[in-house]
Formats: sequence, structure tokens, C-alpha cells
Amino acid sequence: MDLDKLVKERLVPEVSDLGFWLAYEGKDCVRLENGRLILIVLHSQMDGTTYGSLRRKGGQDNSLDFRVFQEYFGCSLPPERTPEVFIETLIKAFGTELGQDVINGNLAEFERYSRDAATRYTAEIERQLWSRRASDAWERRDFVRFLEIIEQVDENDLSKSQLAKMRIAKEQVS
Repeated sequence: MDLDKLVKERLVPEVSDLGFWLAYEGKDCVRLENGRLILIVLHSQMDGTTYGSLRRKGGQDNSLDFRVFQEYFGCSLPPERTPEVFIETLIKAFGTELGQDVINGNLAEFERYSRDAATRYTAEIERQLWSRRASDAWERRDFVRFLEIIEQVDENDLSKSQLAKMRIAKEQVS
């Protein structure tokens, strides 16, 4: 079923009593508004994912995806990730105590969670980047470059293997 039809049949009836109306509908993108909040649901034909965002009018987007449903709203994750399952899980998330707060416009805690999640995501990307660079330097046996990269990282963030390689690289350089 197309996303727009799915949203109209399943999601709109669930949120219309909160004043949400269909502000935009396209086959793969739907926007609901209620004067204070904007809820967007998208489906990517490229990779098949369905996701959304919720924000105050004029505010920053707060991601809605299966990870958020599990981590923030405490919903169990279904094995399937279809648009139908996304909408059903979104409805369940909005039915939780936290979800009721969020959909009623009390976004402060959710916005804090979203900022923290973005920070964690960015840190993980940076960790993967320096780890890949360090591995490349190690494979080239460029111990000086390896140490330049690895010594910028807090030792508590290094794996046992990276710590051992750091000791070996220091021995090779000296």
C-alpha cells in the first residue's frame, strides 16, 4: 500500500483528535500538522526504509525511526521494517506515556534525547573514521602516522588490540 493511503487510513484517525490534519501528501511523503507540531513520514524507494520526524513549527527535526521507537519510547522492534509496520509502531509509540507527552507538544525531553542521539551518532562515525585511518596506517606499516592518529584518542576508547598495536608502534618508532 502507498504511504499516503496508509497514513490516511491508519495514522490520521489516531492523531486527528489532537488537531492534526493532512497538510501535504505525496506517494512517499506525508506531512501532518496541528498548528504547533509538524509530523512528517517518508518512505525511501531507494533503500526501502520508512522514517519520520516530529518538530515544533519553526523548530528542529527530531528523528522518528525504529531505533527511536525502541530506545526512547520502549517499543519492541518488529522483525519486519515495512511502511505498514512503521506506521503501526509509530501509533504504539504515541500510545506510550512518553509518546503522549511528545504528541501533545511536550518535546523538551524528546529534543534532549534527539540531540544526545545525534551526538552519539557523530562520535561513533568519528570513531569509525579514526579507527579506519589507524588500521590503514598500520597495514602500510606507517607507525609514525599510526601513532599520530591513535594518540589523539582517549586510551579508554581504544580496544585491547589497538593498545597492543600502539605499544608495538612505539617500539618500532623509537
